[in-house]
Amino acid sequence: MKIYVLDPIHEAAVRAFAQTVPDMELVLWSDTRAANWHEDADGVVVRASRVTGNDIHKAHKLKVIGRHGVGVDAIDLAA
Repeated sequence: MKIYVLDPIHEAAVRAFAQTVPDMELVLWSDTRAANWHEDADGVVVRASRVTGNDIHKAHKLKVIGRHGVGVDAIDLAA
């Protein structure tokens, strides 16, 4: 399972996330692969980044979108 974290989050949150699902590959915002998350992401975590309908349709393996914070206004829920 490959999860992309597209925005900076606290390092303690990254550690907790990695420990919760030990068999996943966690790709952080600072990794150059994050720009092409659509290609192989099983999941994506956003804080400030937008996830558009186009993003969702391009991400054929995507199973889950997580929002670090409050609200889902940056995620195209209709898509």
